Amino acid sequence: MPGFTINQAGLEELFNDPFGPVAEIMERAAYQVETEAKRSLLKAGTYHRYEPGHYRLFKAGKWYAWTKTTPTHTSSQPGTPPASDTGTLMVSVSHTMVQTDDGIGAEIGSPLAYSLYVELGTRLMQPRPFLRPALYTLGVVIHEDLPETYPGTPGRLHFTPLVGHK
Repeated sequence: MPGFTINQAGLEELFNDPFGPVAEIMERAAYQVETEAKRSLLKAGTYHRYEPGHYRLFKAGKWYAWTKTTPTHTSSQPGTPPASDTGTLMVSVSHTMVQTDDGIGAEIGSPLAYSLYVELGTRLMQPRPFLRPALYTLGVVIHEDLPETYPGTPGRLHFTPLVGHK
């Protein structure tokens, strides 16, 4: 009777080789996620329009006042990617392949400190995600039991495209 044998060491090498075919597929997927995140940051805002002038806002039991001197800005709605004025966030989005104890992975995001607050929100601002929707669009599922961010890399999401990738 014909049968087959699985070479466990060969599989381990295949999935952990940073230059192998699995790593190549993962980097291609990471590049697609990066591109999709950048594409979402190109969309114009559709929420509040801020013209140059003086503003006062009462939020969370506190008054905020500021003077806007820069050109008109239209903000994004909560839950949609942030509206861009200068493109700084979009240009900073990148991906890096990493080798961990679990094998090969990818980090996608921005080194800008505020990108984490934009993605996840704060107590005063609802999230304007641009990375997680890019992952979902390409069929990558972020599992709740895996950490989304790593210490020392604010604004970068770590994922393994092979888990839940279409």
